[in-house]
Amino acid sequence: MARNAGQSDLQHALPVGIERLANRVSEITPKSSSEERCPNDRQIFSADERRSVNQIIRSLHAIYKNAANNVDALGFSAWPTQIVHCDWHPGNMLFHESRVTTVMDFDAARIEQRIIDVANGTLQFSMLTGGEDTSTWPDGMDSSRYRCFVRAYDQVGGCVLTRAEIRALPWLMIEALIAEAVILIAATGLFAQINGLGFLEMIERKVRWLQKHQQLTQVLEEAEEQ
Repeated sequence: MARNAGQSDLQHALPVGIERLANRVSEITPKSSSEERCPNDRQIFSADERRSVNQIIRSLHAIYKNAANNVDALGFSAWPTQIVHCDWHPGNMLFHESRVTTVMDFDAARIEQRIIDVANGTLQFSMLTGGEDTSTWPDGMDSSRYRCFVRAYDQVGGCVLTRAEIRALPWLMIEALIAEAVILIAATGLFAQINGLGFLEMIERKVRWLQKHQQLTQVLEEAEEQ
C-alpha cells in the first residue's frame, strides 16, 4: 500500500510515481505498425494511448489526494500501531482446505497502523478480477467476503476496529489500488504482462466504484452496534 512507506513519505510516494508515468508517456515515440517491436521494449504507447493515459493519470491523482485527505481527517496518525505484514494477499499464503496454514514473505513487515493490513487484506480477498482482458473485470467487489474478512479480524482479542478505522477502509483501498498500479506501470509500461493503459482504465473504474459505495462501511458499523 502507499502508506506502507511510512506516514512521512505519504505526500511524496504517489505524486512522484504519477509524475514519472506522465513523463514516460510524453517521452515515448510510437512505432509504426510495420515496425517490429523489440520483445524487451515494454514502454510503448500509441499516440491515442498516450492521450488516454494522461487523462487517467490526472483523474487518479485527484482521486488519490481525496482519499488520502479523507483518511487523514479521520485521525490516521493517532490510530493503534503494531507489526504489520504490508504485503497481505493470497499469493503470500499457503492453504489447506479452507484454512491458512502458512503466511510468507515478511520482507516488508514493520510497525505501522494496524488498519493498513486490514485494508490491504480486505482489498486482496474481496476484489473481483478475471482473465488477461481487464476490460471484462467487474467494477465492484464481493461484499460478503469484505464483511467476513473484517468481522474475522474483530474476533481476535484486543483487535476490534474503531468506527473511524472502518470508515477509512474504502479510502485506504483506493490508495492501495492506485499507488501499486501507477508505480509499477511507470517503471515498465505494463502491470505484470498486462497492457498498462488497460490496467489503469480498470483501476479507475474500481476506485470510482469504491467512492460510490460507502454503504459497505455502514453495514460493518451497524454490525458493531448489534
